[in-house]
Amino acid sequence: MPRRVSSRELQDYVEGRLAKQEAARVEAYLRENPNGAANVEKLRQQANRMRLFGKALLREEIPQRLLDAIPRKAK
Repeated sequence: MPRRVSSRELQDYVEGRLAKQEAARVEAYLRENPNGAANVEKLRQQANRMRLFGKALLREEIPQRLLDAIPRKAK
């Protein structure tokens, strides 16, 4: 039975930051732990919502009042 996996390791797994061997260990843990697998699914959904939110923000125009507040270099 694989050792317990930390929440940080689960987050790194979802974000693709684990080496192959570490990812394989997490996957083995998830196969035997339905609660861990459910947590990973929640993390994936949350990450997807954050990506979509970020894309929406990038499409928004910067309000003129914010642009006006940026200090300009003296000439």
